[in-house]
Amino acid sequence: MAFFATLPPSLDFASETRYNRAMKKLICVFLILSVFLAEGMLSACGERPAEPSSSSSDPAPVDPAPSAPPSDPAATLDEWERTYTAGDFGIVNRDDPFVVLEIEGYGDIRIELFPQVAPITVENFLSYVEDGFYDGVVFHRVIASFMIQAGGFEEQNGLAVQKGATYPTIKGEFAYNGVANYLGHFPGVLSMARYGDGLDEEGNIVEPRFDTASSQFFICTARDYSLDGLYAAFGRVVDEESMATALAIERVQTTTTYLYYGSTPVASRDVPTTLPKVARAWVVKRGSAALAD
Repeated sequence: MAFFATLPPSLDFASETRYNRAMKKLICVFLILSVFLAEGMLSACGERPAEPSSSSSDPAPVDPAPSAPPSDPAATLDEWERTYTAGDFGIVNRDDPFVVLEIEGYGDIRIELFPQVAPITVENFLSYVEDGFYDGVVFHRVIASFMIQAGGFEEQNGLAVQKGATYPTIKGEFAYNGVANYLGHFPGVLSMARYGDGLDEEGNIVEPRFDTASSQFFICTARDYSLDGLYAAFGRVVDEESMATALAIERVQTTTTYLYYGSTPVASRDVPTTLPKVARAWVVKRGSAALAD
């Protein structure tokens, strides 16, 4: 900043000289003070903040805590409702059977089964879970914006090899087979896979294979009306975390490769290049799943 001394018009030369000397002294003092102030400011900007003492009350930085271990197989429905129930999901009836599929590297899928909708299908699924059949099976068919399928293959040397069903095939509990199943194929719905029907050139069913479901199941990742009435929906995931696990599986890379039926390779589409595995499956609560007449 510049300073300019303006002479009052009433001052004579002598007064002007004294005035100018006084002003020069004042300007010199100001310049000296300015230099000291500037050095102080530069020194303060360049200093490193003082290190906190060891007696500081602020906690020292630590690594994030490890994630919690998997839930105990004996987890109760109360724990489920308190911890997981959210959004469009949630427990419908506490008297229903509940199961968990623990997917290696992905997380848990918690499922409520609906024996009031499909009692034969529910009982069949529970039998496979309780036998430990699903421990180690892989998701061998994954289609984005459609579904993820498992229950019939296990991994052997990087290949998907058929794991033969241990129970007879069951009645297909859906409308085209004379069963009033009102559960639609919405995201998160659990349904049974079966053999495809024989169709004519116009797409009409001429060779129904309605009663061919055994151990294979699929979880819907999108709404699909074409499945309603033709496949036995019989359960649903109970929380958003479970749905997120299913959607993570849906995003795996897939390819056209071989599924092995024994030693016989069969070319198949939509096979994950890395097969997501069910590490284990267990029943949290069996509920009432009496067979239909």
